[in-house]
Amino acid sequence: MNVNMVLLPILILASIGLDKVVKQTNSIGITAAFHGIIKILFTFGLISNGISMKEKLIIGITSLIVWSSI
Repeated sequence: MNVNMVLLPILILASIGLDKVVKQTNSIGITAAFHGIIKILFTFGLISNGISMKEKLIIGITSLIVWSSI
């Protein structure tokens, strides 16, 4: 499976989540902080070598669930 096809739904869900954060908080700063957290998780957790695609998906989905619950 193409990695881009796996990441596309995750990015779409993240965009929807960021939109909800903007609407609920009326704050670009808080939204930028959430975006930074997601970026750090993807950069250090999902791109590092030695992590299988299954583990990457588990990390990404778990991060999104935790992030959306906040």
